[in-house]
Amino acid sequence: MMDKRWRTKVGTVLLTAAAALSIVGYQAAQGQPVQGATTTSSATGVKQPAASGQVTTTKTDKGYDMQNNLFKVSVGQYGEISGLYLANDAFKTNYVMNETDNPKQATPGHEWVGELMFRTKPSGAKDWQKEYTNKSGDVRKVSLDGNRVVVTYTKSGTAGGIKSMTVTETYALVGDNLQWSIKVQNTTANTLTIGDMGLPLPFREYWTYPPKEGESPSQTAYEGSTLFHSFVGQDASYIYVNRPSGVGNYLVMTPDQKSGAGFEYQDHWIDGTNGRTADEKNWCMDQGDWANGLNVFYIHSAAIKNQNEGYLPNTALTLKAGESKTYTFNFNAAEDKKSGQSTAIADQDHLKYDKSVAATLYQKKIMDAVSVPSMVLTKNDQGVATGKNVSAHVGG
Repeated sequence: MMDKRWRTKVGTVLLTAAAALSIVGYQAAQGQPVQGATTTSSATGVKQPAASGQVTTTKTDKGYDMQNNLFKVSVGQYGEISGLYLANDAFKTNYVMNETDNPKQATPGHEWVGELMFRTKPSGAKDWQKEYTNKSGDVRKVSLDGNRVVVTYTKSGTAGGIKSMTVTETYALVGDNLQWSIKVQNTTANTLTIGDMGLPLPFREYWTYPPKEGESPSQTAYEGSTLFHSFVGQDASYIYVNRPSGVGNYLVMTPDQKSGAGFEYQDHWIDGTNGRTADEKNWCMDQGDWANGLNVFYIHSAAIKNQNEGYLPNTALTLKAGESKTYTFNFNAAEDKKSGQSTAIADQDHLKYDKSVAATLYQKKIMDAVSVPSMVLTKNDQGVATGKNVSAHVGG
Protein backbone atom coordinates (compact mmCIF):
# COMPACT_ATOMS: atom_id res chain seq x y z
CA MET A 1 0.00 0.00 0.00
CA MET A 2 1.13 3.56 -0.59
CA ASP A 3 2.80 5.44 2.21
CA LYS A 4 0.41 7.95 3.78
CA ARG A 5 1.81 11.44 4.26
CA TRP A 6 0.02 14.35 5.86
CA ARG A 7 -0.26 17.60 3.99
CA THR A 8 -1.15 20.92 5.56
CA LYS A 9 -2.23 23.73 3.24
CA VAL A 10 -2.52 27.47 3.58
CA GLY A 11 -4.96 29.25 1.24
CA THR A 12 -2.61 32.01 0.11
CA VAL A 13 1.09 31.58 0.80
CA LEU A 14 4.15 33.64 -0.01
CA LEU A 15 7.17 31.43 -0.58
CA THR A 16 10.46 32.97 0.46
CA ALA A 17 13.19 33.08 -2.15
CA ALA A 18 15.14 30.47 -0.22
CA ALA A 19 12.15 28.13 -0.08
CA ALA A 20 11.46 28.60 -3.77
CA LEU A 21 15.07 27.87 -4.64
CA SER A 22 15.10 24.79 -2.44
CA ILE A 23 12.04 23.41 -4.21
CA VAL A 24 13.61 24.06 -7.62
CA GLY A 25 16.72 22.28 -6.38
CA TYR A 26 14.58 19.41 -5.15
CA GLN A 27 12.91 19.17 -8.55
CA ALA A 28 16.22 19.10 -10.34
CA ALA A 29 17.53 16.44 -7.96
CA GLN A 30 14.46 14.30 -8.61
CA GLY A 31 14.72 14.76 -12.37
CA GLN A 32 11.52 16.84 -12.38
CA PRO A 33 11.38 19.56 -15.08
CA VAL A 34 10.85 23.01 -13.56
CA GLN A 35 8.78 25.71 -15.23
CA GLY A 36 10.37 26.90 -18.45
CA ALA A 37 12.83 23.99 -18.46
CA THR A 38 13.62 21.64 -21.29
CA THR A 39 13.75 17.87 -21.28
CA THR A 40 16.47 15.75 -22.83
CA SER A 41 15.66 12.81 -25.05
CA SER A 42 17.46 9.71 -23.79
CA ALA A 43 17.63 8.45 -27.36
CA THR A 44 19.11 11.55 -29.03
CA GLY A 45 20.50 13.61 -26.15
CA VAL A 46 18.85 16.67 -27.72
CA LYS A 47 17.19 19.15 -25.37
CA GLN A 48 13.64 20.00 -26.31
CA PRO A 49 10.65 21.71 -24.64
CA ALA A 50 8.31 19.34 -22.82
CA ALA A 51 5.33 18.94 -25.17
CA SER A 52 2.04 17.16 -25.19
CA GLY A 53 2.11 16.05 -28.81
CA GLN A 54 -0.49 16.29 -31.54
CA VAL A 55 -4.14 16.28 -30.53
CA THR A 56 -6.50 14.00 -32.42
CA THR A 57 -10.29 14.03 -32.14
CA THR A 58 -12.80 11.36 -33.08
CA LYS A 59 -16.59 11.47 -33.31
CA THR A 60 -18.25 8.70 -31.29
CA ASP A 61 -21.84 7.50 -31.03
CA LYS A 62 -22.31 9.60 -27.86
CA GLY A 63 -19.87 12.48 -28.23
CA TYR A 64 -16.18 12.92 -28.93
CA ASP A 65 -12.80 11.47 -28.00
CA MET A 66 -9.67 13.61 -27.65
CA GLN A 67 -6.19 12.17 -27.42
CA ASN A 68 -2.54 13.14 -27.31
CA ASN A 69 0.53 11.45 -25.85
CA LEU A 70 -0.56 12.35 -22.28
CA PHE A 71 -4.33 11.84 -22.17
CA LYS A 72 -7.22 10.03 -23.75
CA VAL A 73 -10.51 11.77 -22.92
CA SER A 74 -14.07 10.82 -23.84
CA VAL A 75 -16.91 13.35 -23.66
CA GLY A 76 -20.37 11.81 -23.62
CA GLN A 77 -23.93 12.72 -24.50
CA TYR A 78 -24.47 14.66 -21.25
CA GLY A 79 -21.43 16.83 -21.86
CA GLU A 80 -19.67 14.79 -19.19
CA ILE A 81 -16.18 13.34 -19.08
CA SER A 82 -17.02 9.65 -19.37
CA GLY A 83 -13.46 8.48 -19.92
CA LEU A 84 -10.21 9.90 -18.55
CA TYR A 85 -7.10 7.81 -19.16
CA LEU A 86 -3.43 8.66 -18.64
CA ALA A 87 -0.87 7.61 -21.21
CA ASN A 88 2.26 5.81 -20.00
CA ASP A 89 0.27 4.48 -17.03
CA ALA A 90 0.82 1.22 -15.17
CA PHE A 91 -2.68 -0.04 -15.99
CA LYS A 92 -5.44 1.05 -18.34
CA THR A 93 -7.50 2.73 -15.63
CA ASN A 94 -10.41 5.07 -16.28
CA TYR A 95 -10.20 7.66 -13.49
CA VAL A 96 -13.91 8.60 -13.57
CA MET A 97 -17.25 6.84 -13.20
CA ASN A 98 -19.66 6.62 -16.13
CA GLU A 99 -23.08 5.26 -17.03
CA THR A 100 -21.71 2.15 -18.75
CA ASP A 101 -19.57 0.95 -15.84
CA ASN A 102 -21.92 2.28 -13.14
CA PRO A 103 -25.46 1.46 -14.33
CA LYS A 104 -26.99 1.88 -10.86
CA GLN A 105 -25.96 5.54 -10.96
CA ALA A 106 -27.39 6.01 -14.47
CA THR A 107 -30.54 7.66 -13.10
CA PRO A 108 -32.18 10.93 -14.20
CA GLY A 109 -30.40 12.49 -11.21
CA HIS A 110 -26.94 11.59 -12.53
CA GLU A 111 -24.02 13.88 -11.68
CA TRP A 112 -21.02 12.74 -13.72
CA VAL A 113 -17.73 14.63 -13.94
CA GLY A 114 -18.42 17.67 -16.12
CA GLU A 115 -22.02 18.18 -15.06
CA LEU A 116 -22.76 21.35 -13.08
CA MET A 117 -25.07 22.36 -10.25
CA PHE A 118 -26.17 25.99 -9.80
CA ARG A 119 -28.44 27.86 -7.42
CA THR A 120 -29.35 31.29 -8.74
CA LYS A 121 -31.39 34.27 -7.66
CA PRO A 122 -32.61 36.76 -10.28
CA SER A 123 -32.92 40.39 -9.26
CA GLY A 124 -35.84 40.85 -6.86
CA ALA A 125 -36.33 37.13 -6.19
CA LYS A 126 -36.56 35.93 -2.61
CA ASP A 127 -35.50 32.30 -2.92
CA TRP A 128 -32.71 30.46 -4.67
CA GLN A 129 -33.70 28.48 -7.76
CA LYS A 130 -32.07 25.27 -8.95
CA GLU A 131 -30.39 25.26 -12.38
CA TYR A 132 -28.72 21.92 -13.16
CA THR A 133 -27.15 20.80 -16.42
CA ASN A 134 -28.54 17.27 -15.93
CA LYS A 135 -32.03 18.78 -16.28
CA SER A 136 -31.12 20.66 -19.46
CA GLY A 137 -31.06 17.94 -22.09
CA ASP A 138 -33.56 19.88 -24.20
CA VAL A 139 -30.98 22.59 -24.95
CA ARG A 140 -27.65 20.80 -24.52
CA LYS A 141 -25.29 20.99 -27.50
CA VAL A 142 -22.05 19.01 -27.66
CA SER A 143 -19.87 20.12 -30.56
CA LEU A 144 -16.31 20.23 -31.81
CA ASP A 145 -14.46 23.53 -32.27
CA GLY A 146 -11.10 22.69 -33.79
CA ASN A 147 -9.59 20.24 -31.32
CA ARG A 148 -11.76 21.42 -28.44
CA VAL A 149 -15.03 19.88 -27.29
CA VAL A 150 -17.61 22.55 -26.42
CA VAL A 151 -20.80 21.95 -24.42
CA THR A 152 -23.43 24.72 -24.27
CA TYR A 153 -26.70 25.26 -22.40
CA THR A 154 -29.15 28.15 -22.65
CA LYS A 155 -32.84 28.80 -21.85
CA SER A 156 -33.97 25.30 -20.94
CA GLY A 157 -37.70 24.70 -20.79
CA THR A 158 -37.34 21.89 -18.23
CA ALA A 159 -37.96 22.40 -14.53
CA GLY A 160 -34.61 22.73 -12.77
CA GLY A 161 -32.77 23.35 -16.05
CA ILE A 162 -30.43 26.18 -17.08
CA LYS A 163 -32.77 29.13 -17.61
CA SER A 164 -31.25 32.44 -16.60
CA MET A 165 -27.80 32.12 -18.14
CA THR A 166 -25.78 30.57 -20.91
CA VAL A 167 -23.32 27.98 -19.65
CA THR A 168 -20.41 27.01 -21.89
CA GLU A 169 -17.99 24.24 -20.97
CA THR A 170 -14.83 23.69 -22.98
CA TYR A 171 -12.53 20.68 -22.80
CA ALA A 172 -9.14 21.05 -24.45
CA LEU A 173 -5.73 19.39 -24.42
CA VAL A 174 -3.40 22.36 -24.02
CA GLY A 175 0.29 21.81 -23.38
CA ASP A 176 0.59 19.31 -20.54
CA ASN A 177 -2.95 20.02 -19.35
CA LEU A 178 -6.41 18.67 -19.84
CA GLN A 179 -8.09 22.05 -19.50
CA TRP A 180 -11.71 22.41 -18.35
CA SER A 181 -13.17 25.90 -18.68
CA ILE A 182 -16.62 26.92 -17.44
CA LYS A 183 -18.17 30.17 -18.67
CA VAL A 184 -21.41 31.55 -17.25
CA GLN A 185 -23.19 34.52 -18.85
CA ASN A 186 -26.24 36.31 -17.50
CA THR A 187 -28.93 36.26 -20.19
CA THR A 188 -31.59 38.06 -18.14
CA ALA A 189 -32.33 41.77 -18.38
CA ASN A 190 -31.37 42.32 -14.75
CA THR A 191 -28.70 41.41 -12.23
CA LEU A 192 -28.26 37.69 -11.56
CA THR A 193 -26.69 36.24 -8.43
CA ILE A 194 -25.16 32.77 -8.62
CA GLY A 195 -25.16 31.53 -5.04
CA ASP A 196 -23.97 27.98 -5.71
CA MET A 197 -21.67 26.76 -8.43
CA GLY A 198 -21.01 23.10 -7.75
CA LEU A 199 -18.81 20.62 -9.59
CA PRO A 200 -19.77 16.98 -8.89
CA LEU A 201 -16.59 14.91 -9.14
CA PRO A 202 -17.34 11.17 -9.01
CA PHE A 203 -13.87 9.76 -9.47
CA ARG A 204 -13.70 5.99 -9.73
CA GLU A 205 -13.73 5.28 -5.98
CA TYR A 206 -16.07 2.34 -6.46
CA TRP A 207 -15.25 -1.16 -5.23
CA THR A 208 -17.87 -3.53 -6.67
CA TYR A 209 -17.00 -3.65 -10.36
CA PRO A 210 -17.30 -7.22 -11.70
CA PRO A 211 -13.85 -8.75 -12.27
CA LYS A 212 -12.52 -8.71 -15.80
CA GLU A 213 -11.78 -12.02 -17.44
CA GLY A 214 -8.80 -13.62 -15.76
CA GLU A 215 -8.79 -11.17 -12.84
CA SER A 216 -9.68 -11.60 -9.18
CA PRO A 217 -12.03 -9.07 -7.51
CA SER A 218 -9.10 -7.62 -5.56
CA GLN A 219 -7.03 -7.19 -8.72
CA THR A 220 -9.91 -5.40 -10.43
CA ALA A 221 -10.30 -3.09 -7.43
CA TYR A 222 -6.59 -2.37 -7.03
CA GLU A 223 -5.93 -1.78 -10.73
CA GLY A 224 -9.28 -0.51 -12.01
CA SER A 225 -10.58 1.64 -9.15
CA THR A 226 -9.12 4.80 -7.65
CA LEU A 227 -8.87 6.82 -4.46
CA PHE A 228 -9.15 10.60 -4.47
CA HIS A 229 -7.62 13.00 -1.96
CA SER A 230 -8.71 16.63 -1.79
CA PHE A 231 -7.88 19.93 -0.15
CA VAL A 232 -10.48 22.71 -0.23
CA GLY A 233 -8.57 25.97 0.17
CA GLN A 234 -9.85 28.55 -2.33
CA ASP A 235 -7.23 29.18 -5.05
CA ALA A 236 -4.82 26.74 -3.37
CA SER A 237 -7.29 23.85 -3.69
CA TYR A 238 -6.25 20.61 -5.31
CA ILE A 239 -7.38 17.03 -5.84
CA TYR A 240 -5.20 14.07 -6.71
CA VAL A 241 -6.38 10.61 -7.71
CA ASN A 242 -4.45 7.34 -7.67
CA ARG A 243 -5.00 3.61 -7.53
CA PRO A 244 -5.38 2.09 -4.03
CA SER A 245 -2.18 0.13 -4.61
CA GLY A 246 -0.23 3.36 -5.13
CA VAL A 247 1.13 1.92 -8.37
CA GLY A 248 1.26 4.08 -11.49
CA ASN A 249 0.76 7.72 -12.32
CA TYR A 250 -1.42 10.10 -10.33
CA LEU A 251 -4.08 12.39 -11.76
CA VAL A 252 -3.88 15.92 -10.30
CA MET A 253 -6.60 18.58 -10.59
CA THR A 254 -5.76 22.21 -9.82
CA PRO A 255 -7.44 25.58 -10.36
CA ASP A 256 -6.12 28.12 -12.85
CA GLN A 257 -5.58 30.85 -10.27
CA LYS A 258 -5.58 33.62 -12.88
CA SER A 259 -9.19 32.75 -13.71
CA GLY A 260 -10.26 33.06 -10.07
CA ALA A 261 -11.07 29.35 -9.87
CA GLY A 262 -10.86 27.38 -6.64
CA PHE A 263 -13.01 25.57 -4.12
CA GLU A 264 -14.48 26.99 -0.92
CA TYR A 265 -16.91 24.24 0.09
CA GLN A 266 -17.34 20.48 -0.26
CA ASP A 267 -20.62 18.62 0.09
CA HIS A 268 -20.56 14.87 0.67
CA TRP A 269 -23.82 13.12 -0.18
CA ILE A 270 -24.05 11.00 2.94
CA ASP A 271 -27.77 10.24 2.84
CA GLY A 272 -31.00 11.23 1.15
CA THR A 273 -31.56 14.36 3.22
CA ASN A 274 -30.76 17.99 2.42
CA GLY A 275 -33.16 18.13 -0.50
CA ARG A 276 -32.08 14.96 -2.30
CA THR A 277 -34.62 13.67 -4.80
CA ALA A 278 -35.57 10.04 -5.34
CA ASP A 279 -33.49 9.83 -8.51
CA GLU A 280 -30.43 11.00 -6.54
CA LYS A 281 -30.63 8.20 -3.94
CA ASN A 282 -28.07 5.94 -5.63
CA TRP A 283 -25.61 8.83 -5.59
CA CYS A 284 -25.57 8.87 -1.79
CA MET A 285 -23.15 6.99 0.46
CA ASP A 286 -23.74 3.22 0.75
CA GLN A 287 -26.43 3.28 -1.95
CA GLY A 288 -26.35 1.66 -5.38
CA ASP A 289 -23.28 -0.40 -4.35
CA TRP A 290 -21.32 2.85 -3.94
CA ALA A 291 -19.70 3.01 -0.51
CA ASN A 292 -18.33 6.54 -0.80
CA GLY A 293 -21.15 8.44 -2.47
CA LEU A 294 -20.84 11.71 -4.35
CA ASN A 295 -18.61 14.63 -3.42
CA VAL A 296 -19.51 18.02 -4.88
CA PHE A 297 -16.92 20.81 -4.83
CA TYR A 298 -18.14 24.41 -4.88
CA ILE A 299 -16.58 27.48 -6.46
CA HIS A 300 -19.37 29.53 -4.85
CA SER A 301 -21.49 28.32 -1.92
CA ALA A 302 -23.73 31.13 -0.63
CA ALA A 303 -26.88 29.02 -1.00
CA ILE A 304 -25.68 25.66 0.33
CA LYS A 305 -23.84 27.21 3.28
CA ASN A 306 -26.88 26.59 5.50
CA GLN A 307 -25.82 22.93 5.72
CA ASN A 308 -22.91 24.13 7.88
CA GLU A 309 -20.34 21.75 6.43
CA GLY A 310 -17.79 24.39 5.48
CA TYR A 311 -14.94 26.21 7.19
CA LEU A 312 -14.23 29.00 4.68
CA PRO A 313 -16.14 32.19 3.83
CA ASN A 314 -19.05 31.52 1.47
CA THR A 315 -19.22 33.66 -1.66
CA ALA A 316 -21.61 34.36 -4.53
CA LEU A 317 -21.07 35.61 -8.06
CA THR A 318 -23.12 38.62 -9.15
CA LEU A 319 -23.42 39.30 -12.88
CA LYS A 320 -25.00 42.32 -14.51
CA ALA A 321 -27.17 41.81 -17.59
CA GLY A 322 -24.99 40.32 -20.34
CA GLU A 323 -21.96 40.01 -18.07
CA SER A 324 -19.96 36.77 -17.98
CA LYS A 325 -17.28 35.01 -15.96
CA THR A 326 -15.01 32.10 -16.86
CA TYR A 327 -13.34 29.67 -14.46
CA THR A 328 -10.68 27.17 -15.53
CA PHE A 329 -9.29 23.99 -13.99
CA ASN A 330 -6.41 21.81 -15.18
CA PHE A 331 -5.82 18.08 -14.96
CA ASN A 332 -2.24 16.83 -15.09
CA ALA A 333 -0.48 13.50 -14.91
CA ALA A 334 1.98 13.36 -12.01
CA GLU A 335 4.41 10.73 -13.19
CA ASP A 336 7.97 9.64 -12.63
CA LYS A 337 9.82 11.78 -15.16
CA LYS A 338 13.04 9.77 -14.77
CA SER A 339 11.72 6.53 -16.23
CA GLY A 340 10.62 6.11 -19.79
CA GLN A 341 8.00 3.54 -18.94
CA SER A 342 5.57 3.02 -16.07
CA THR A 343 5.17 -0.60 -15.04
CA ALA A 344 3.88 -2.43 -12.01
CA ILE A 345 7.35 -3.79 -11.23
CA ALA A 346 9.15 -0.46 -11.63
CA ASP A 347 6.58 1.36 -9.51
CA GLN A 348 7.30 -0.31 -6.19
CA ASP A 349 9.15 2.84 -5.12
CA HIS A 350 5.80 4.40 -4.23
CA LEU A 351 7.18 7.72 -2.91
CA LYS A 352 8.44 8.79 -6.33
CA TYR A 353 4.86 9.46 -7.41
CA ASP A 354 4.03 11.26 -4.18
CA LYS A 355 7.01 13.52 -4.89
CA SER A 356 5.74 14.03 -8.43
CA VAL A 357 2.42 15.26 -7.01
CA ALA A 358 4.35 17.79 -4.91
CA ALA A 359 6.29 18.92 -7.97
CA THR A 360 3.09 19.28 -10.00
CA LEU A 361 1.49 21.42 -7.28
CA TYR A 362 4.58 23.61 -7.14
CA GLN A 363 4.53 24.12 -10.90
CA LYS A 364 0.91 25.27 -10.54
CA LYS A 365 2.01 27.80 -7.86
CA ILE A 366 0.33 25.85 -5.09
CA MET A 367 2.35 25.26 -1.94
CA ASP A 368 2.78 21.68 -0.81
CA ALA A 369 3.71 21.56 2.87
CA VAL A 370 4.37 18.13 4.34
CA SER A 371 4.25 17.60 8.10
CA VAL A 372 5.28 14.52 10.06
CA PRO A 373 2.92 13.44 12.86
CA SER A 374 4.73 13.66 16.17
CA MET A 375 4.35 14.22 19.87
CA VAL A 376 2.50 17.23 21.28
CA LEU A 377 3.83 18.55 24.58
CA THR A 378 1.75 20.26 27.19
CA LYS A 379 2.61 23.77 28.30
CA ASN A 380 5.72 24.07 30.53
CA ASP A 381 6.69 20.45 29.83
CA GLN A 382 10.36 20.08 28.85
CA GLY A 383 9.57 16.90 26.92
CA VAL A 384 12.39 14.84 28.41
CA ALA A 385 11.85 11.07 28.44
CA THR A 386 14.76 8.97 29.67
CA GLY A 387 15.51 6.03 31.91
CA LYS A 388 18.45 7.87 33.45
CA ASN A 389 18.53 10.58 36.07
CA VAL A 390 18.63 14.11 34.63
CA SER A 391 20.91 16.42 36.60
CA ALA A 392 20.49 19.46 34.37
CA HIS A 393 18.48 20.65 31.38
CA VAL A 394 19.88 23.34 29.09
CA GLY A 395 17.65 25.20 26.66
CA GLY A 396 14.07 26.41 26.43
